[in-house]
Amino acid sequence: MNTETFAEHIFRQQSNCQLIIVGKDDQGEALCYEDQFQIVESRPCQITVSLPIEDEHPLKTICTIEFVELSIRDRGVPYFAFVNVIDQACTDRTFTAMLEVPVHLHSSENRKFIRIDFPTVLPITCSIVGVRGRSTHHGVPFEADMIDVCGGGLSFLTKKRLFSPLYLKIRVDLPGFAAPFDVYGDIARISPYRQDYYRIAVTFKEVDEGLVQRIDDYCRAYRERALEGSEI
Repeated sequence: MNTETFAEHIFRQQSNCQLIIVGKDDQGEALCYEDQFQIVESRPCQITVSLPIEDEHPLKTICTIEFVELSIRDRGVPYFAFVNVIDQACTDRTFTAMLEVPVHLHSSENRKFIRIDFPTVLPITCSIVGVRGRSTHHGVPFEADMIDVCGGGLSFLTKKRLFSPLYLKIRVDLPGFAAPFDVYGDIARISPYRQDYYRIAVTFKEVDEGLVQRIDDYCRAYRERALEGSEI
C-alpha cells in the first residue's frame, strides 16, 4: 500500500525549492538569507538540499539556525511550511542541509498572480523617487538585475543598500513583451543574496489595471511554455 504523503510526493517530483533561513552568525548577530536550493536527495520524511557558495558567502558565517521556511511550487501553485533542520554542513564551495519533510504544506492557491523566475538575470533601470508611496519630482537612478516578475511585483539583485520605506520607479523590458514599460512600487522585502548583493522584492503600486493584466498574461503563457518543455 502506498503511504506516501502529499508533501513527500511533491518533493519527490521537484528539483528545487526556496528557503528562508533565519539564525545567528559566528559573531552572534542576526542573519537572514533567502535563495533557491537544489534538492539533491528526496527520501521518505527527509530531503537534502544544497547551494553552491563562494568566498564570503553569508551562509559560511552561520552558527545557529533558529528556523527555516521552505516554499515550493507544484503545477503553478505555491506551497510553504516551516521545516526542522536535521543536519547542516558547509564546505568551501557548497552549503548542504538535511531537512525534515513537513507533515502539512500550506497553500497559497488564492494568490492572485503567477510568478515566473528567469533562467538568466534581466537588466532593469530603477529610480528612487520617494518614500512610503509618496513620490517627489526627482529620482536617483541605478541599474539592477531582475530575477522574477508577476502581475503584482518583481524581485531584483543589486549592490545598493536600500531600505523598505523607499518608493521606486522601475523600467522593465521583458523578452517578447510588446514594449518596455514603467512601474512604481514599494520595497516589500530585502534579503542578503551572494557576496555583496541584496535581493529586493518590490510590490507594484498604482499600476494601470490593463498593464497588470498584460504582465499576468505574459507570466501565465511563460509558465505554460516551461511546463510543456519539461514534459518533452
